[in-house]
Amino acid sequence: MNSRGGYVTTCIPVYDALDVVASGETFDRNTKVAGWDQTNLTLGLQYWFYKKCRVQLQYTRCLCGENISSKDYNWLQAQVQVAF
Repeated sequence: MNSRGGYVTTCIPVYDALDVVASGETFDRNTKVAGWDQTNLTLGLQYWFYKKCRVQLQYTRCLCGENISSKDYNWLQAQVQVAF
């Protein structure tokens, strides 16, 4: 079984401690059989409220092959990251 994938992410500062984050990733877990591919496209905002601490809100659109899901879907995520 052969697989193939890749991803790209960018973070663009827009104001003070606020960034726009965008990423795209694709993965085909079995290139010999159709329908095992998935692509995720994400767009979000992150705010750094302390030197190593941030809160992020992002929207993701998932484009799925028929063997992964019967339809494409969306999700909204929020996360807080704290580092010491």
